[in-house]
Amino acid sequence: MSTAWRWLDAHAGEARFGFVRRDGTGLLGAGIDERIDGASIAEVLDAVQRRGGSWFVGGCFDPASERAPWWRPFGAACAWRPRETLEVPGLAARSTTNGHAPGPLPEPPPLGAHPDRSRWERMVDAAADSIARGTLEKVVLARSIVEQAETDALGWLARPRGARDMAFLYEPVPGVAFAGSTPELLFERRGHEVTSEALAGTDVDTHLGRQRLLASEKDAREHGLVVEAVSAALAPLCMTIEHSELQLAVAGGLVHRLVAFRGELKPAVSDAHLAGQLHPTPAVAGAPSEAALSFLRAHEPFDRGWYAGPVGLVDEGRSTLAVALRCGLWRGDTRIAYAGAGLVEGSKAQAEWDETELKSLAVRQ
Repeated sequence: MSTAWRWLDAHAGEARFGFVRRDGTGLLGAGIDERIDGASIAEVLDAVQRRGGSWFVGGCFDPASERAPWWRPFGAACAWRPRETLEVPGLAARSTTNGHAPGPLPEPPPLGAHPDRSRWERMVDAAADSIARGTLEKVVLARSIVEQAETDALGWLARPRGARDMAFLYEPVPGVAFAGSTPELLFERRGHEVTSEALAGTDVDTHLGRQRLLASEKDAREHGLVVEAVSAALAPLCMTIEHSELQLAVAGGLVHRLVAFRGELKPAVSDAHLAGQLHPTPAVAGAPSEAALSFLRAHEPFDRGWYAGPVGLVDEGRSTLAVALRCGLWRGDTRIAYAGAGLVEGSKAQAEWDETELKSLAVRQ
């Protein structure tokens, strides 16, 4: 465990937070100095911008969906300013007020897979029918897997990470922690410059897997919807915008299709504007967005909570929000691992189930 994570480990029994960017910079925090709740991530980001300082921010995937009790400590969207902080790299500690004593911890869901295999197949059939009728072009179906955890969230985070991974920890109540190591950036803003990316399509990171991913018409269509959506979201906010050629991005043992974006923001464009335009992308919801969200509310048999929602760090002059993937929710010694797969015309239930199994291993192993 690194020196930084050892510092956070020493604050067991307190609220704990962390976010580390790809470049190795970030912030860890212990205790709660101030908490801001909001109905959406945009509302929270507006409040944070008015206050200034460093904040851990995040929000649920779909604020309109019904909340499960084990997500209650996180709210629909929230920002926390910790009592003590550790800059990564380097030290910057301070102390103000004490955090509030937690109430009873919410009970976790039953052990097992949600949905099970038969319900998953029915969900895929319903999605295929909606795609065939033209209601949807794409929808991302997710699964949650509830198991006994061999290590706590902090112990899991302390393992080695890949070059693309952004590690995060939100433990607003001791013993209830949402943690992940995500490969997907929602946006990063530095002054008037913004970067974002379209990440979609999945195969195993082997020579054959890369060849299959580049040749796959299904993955190309799935990724193309995300590229179009990110470009359309950024266009009204930017004076200029450019994007990379198609790349392959390795995350753990998997490889994905990637197009990166960079733009110069128009005056007065805020983090709230960016989050409101970009989330959710077709990479985690589907297309068209509202139709996909309606489908998921009707068919997905569990609350995603903050899985596939925006999480990140807002600092003076720099804001980094990632999409919460390759993640889990820890409640005591129980862990809920989350994973999803994008369905378009031609998707098969078995292949998409296998993809979620591969993605969930990032948390379960």
